[in-house]
Amino acid sequence: MELNGFRMNKYASFIIAACTLLFSACVQSTYAGFWSWTKLTGATASNGALWLVSPNCMYVVVRGTDNGIYWCTVDPQTPPYVQGPWHKLTGATLSGPSIDFASFTMYVAVRGTDNGIYWCTVNTQTPPYVQGPWHKLTGATMDSPYIYVNGIFMYVAVRGMDNGIYWCKVTLSTSVQGPWNRLTGATLSGPTLDAVADTLYVAVRGTDNGIYVTTVNTISGVQGAWHRLTGATQDSPSINVWSSADFAVTVRGLDNGVYVAWDVYTSDWKAYWTKLPGATLSGPRMRAWNGEHFLVRGTDNGIYWMLT
Repeated sequence: MELNGFRMNKYASFIIAACTLLFSACVQSTYAGFWSWTKLTGATASNGALWLVSPNCMYVVVRGTDNGIYWCTVDPQTPPYVQGPWHKLTGATLSGPSIDFASFTMYVAVRGTDNGIYWCTVNTQTPPYVQGPWHKLTGATMDSPYIYVNGIFMYVAVRGMDNGIYWCKVTLSTSVQGPWNRLTGATLSGPTLDAVADTLYVAVRGTDNGIYVTTVNTISGVQGAWHRLTGATQDSPSINVWSSADFAVTVRGLDNGVYVAWDVYTSDWKAYWTKLPGATLSGPRMRAWNGEHFLVRGTDNGIYWMLT
């Protein structure tokens, strides 16, 4: 996804999207699912989470309309895009979950019904997909926590009860949590994060609905400056870091549209937004493998995904 050839395909996609419906249909017949939303079974009351362990295996985790925590798999490459059954985890949540993977282990983080911050693991290698116990972190949140796993540590970012932005790390081998570190600034939605080497990239919705990104050195704890991107959002932005030089951000616009800035370069921090088809009632999420995969909550509370 970082190769020049991939970026050439991305620019070509803009041309394809602007072509006639007939030409677009021809392209989609050869690259099925391209720029088209696919609806999963079930419904959600929040943003969902997704992760790809291969081009043909996407994991989706959502908060059900009963506040339950559900996950399933989807083949996002091959029509008819077979979706596996929903599996319900123990516990409940008041916000959308977050997931990450290390090997065959899925890590799930949620906001509990007591506003606590919880995480657990699920062994996805073979049935019956054993779920581990829930671990409660110190602190509390009024929104979705967000996690990043590098195989040694799990980094957690949350919106505190005071709208502050906090992060900590958990040592996976011992499940021991480190102290919370407070970033400068404040947010009205849950933060998201991604990483390259020892640098975390944190994206938030500001108290003015602006879209802000900062970096944190995970060894020294030193935070960089906040950079405000163009545009605005009414929900949690999603960030995907391609390299130390550029990243992508996806947001729910003030008009409920789904917008993506494919390449924001850290040399100038300029975001050039593309509006995707459809609309959403929660912050969209994006992951990349053989293209970008988007997951949104539709205006009917349906669960939709799209490959671009």
